[in-house]
Amino acid sequence: MPVTVGLSNEATADDIARLMLSHGFPLLERMRVQALDFRGRVIAAPYDASWVSRHDGAGTGVEFYSWDAKPADGSPAPAGTCTLRFVFDKAGGDRDHAAPREVGNAPAVTVVR
Repeated sequence: MPVTVGLSNEATADDIARLMLSHGFPLLERMRVQALDFRGRVIAAPYDASWVSRHDGAGTGVEFYSWDAKPADGSPAPAGTCTLRFVFDKAGGDRDHAAPREVGNAPAVTVVR
């Protein structure tokens, strides 16, 4: 579902974009959540970790991630629509010759100021 980060009101419950993810990779060399502006440029990386492993079985667990609607420099993100993207760099070889990197976009995030 699309997400709205509402920074134009006094409420704080909608000041963060929250995402839920379940993936089927038992081990990732690197995993990133990136925020992209309307031109597709990466403006923030709220999550970037190396050697991410799953201990609960592939595709069975759920992880939660968030973005505070701020670019990497900490300034406020401009009003408009952004995209959150997951980047998975898989560890080890793949017998089926699948690509070593998979990228997926989360629903749009609209920042309201």
